[in-house]
Amino acid sequence: MYKRTHGLIEDPPWKSGEVDFTLRKQTEFYYRDLLACIRYLLRQKAYRDHLVWAPTREQNTAGERIYSELHTAEWWWDTQVIYLSNFCRENKLIYVG
Repeated sequence: MYKRTHGLIEDPPWKSGEVDFTLRKQTEFYYRDLLACIRYLLRQKAYRDHLVWAPTREQNTAGERIYSELHTAEWWWDTQVIYLSNFCRENKLIYVG
């Protein structure tokens, strides 16, 4: 089964490079193209129902805000507002929010 399914969605290839540190010269390291990795993950059917595309606010039964994942934090809300307002300003759009 592994042989039949392996390679249906190609893993991003590994690349290598060398870097010189003060105490150790020609240190080899390995990496992958970040965008290729993102494309690979987004094509995985197993993740389809678990991807989050927008921030959410979660509350417990007492109505208190809880933070459990990245998309429940203030960072995503703040970042989205910054990019949206910059986009609107650059494209001369009026944001009504």
